Amino acid sequence: MTAPKSLVLGTAQWGWNISGKEAFLLLDAWLQAGFRAVDCATNYPINRNPADFRAAEKILLEYVRAHGLHDLQVTMKIGSLDNLRSPEVNLSPSFILMMGEEYGRLFRENLHCLMFTGTTATTRPTSALPWRAWRGCKMRPVSGRACRASVSRSVMPKRTGNYRSPSIFN
Repeated sequence: MTAPKSLVLGTAQWGWNISGKEAFLLLDAWLQAGFRAVDCATNYPINRNPADFRAAEKILLEYVRAHGLHDLQVTMKIGSLDNLRSPEVNLSPSFILMMGEEYGRLFRENLHCLMFTGTTATTRPTSALPWRAWRGCKMRPVSGRACRASVSRSVMPKRTGNYRSPSIFN
């Protein structure tokens, strides 16, 4: 039996190619269509502008607070320490616990999943096993089930020239 497919709204362009106002309109339409899953990361947008670090998260949090939401399914990716596409990550147990507690406090019951991201191929396998620390996390279960932790290891390809993501919002 195949698991049902689900859609997740990505926020990687928010605060860069998509303004806060446009993001709010996207979220309005997303929720109106009956969807709840939203993907975000501390390093979104990854536009190499340090002033925009955590911009997507701030827009999402502003929307959640403005609308008093309690039923989103927010996945937050943590680990990257900047939005410069650098290999700098922190997957230490103390950092994971700190970020888990921070996002639990900020998003409350809307936090569905923490995802730990290593952005280089040189991330040691033992440091990419943050679930060891997860056992001690004091976050409360979400909607009667515990937050899930997953590990994502990827290599970010270097882009050259003037790269601009395709937009469907023209």
